[in-house]
Amino acid sequence: MADAVFQLYDAVLDVVDGDIDFASDTIMVALMSAGFAHDNAHTVWGDVSAHEISGAGYTAGGLALTGATWARSGSVRTLDANDAVWSALTATGVLGAVVYRADASDPAKRYLVASGQLDAAAFNVDGKYEILWPATGILRQRKG
Repeated sequence: MADAVFQLYDAVLDVVDGDIDFASDTIMVALMSAGFAHDNAHTVWGDVSAHEISGAGYTAGGLALTGATWARSGSVRTLDANDAVWSALTATGVLGAVVYRADASDPAKRYLVASGQLDAAAFNVDGKYEILWPATGILRQRKG
């Protein structure tokens, strides 16, 4: 299980109010290897996909999040979803995760939303693995 702080990608603020609909779009979480690092120059899945892990029980592109919501309360925006669960994962060198919008028809619209480091060092998984999002949401961002 992991408990991590996720960082919002700067580019998502340019598109989130028009191009991403958290209620209807498919929002994915993908596990990343030790070679991955958050970089605001990255804007779409293709910029980071080379660092995705592979392993038994893991599907390329990651896992679709269920219950994804993007809510506003005053100047605070919150992204939340149900916890991500891989029921039987065997993988080596896991370090982080990326949340992004899936779009099968247009790779240029697979916008990165957030990323986070899941532990201080790369680790191996053999069995059930969960990302438990904080009670306050995957991320909270104050605009203005």
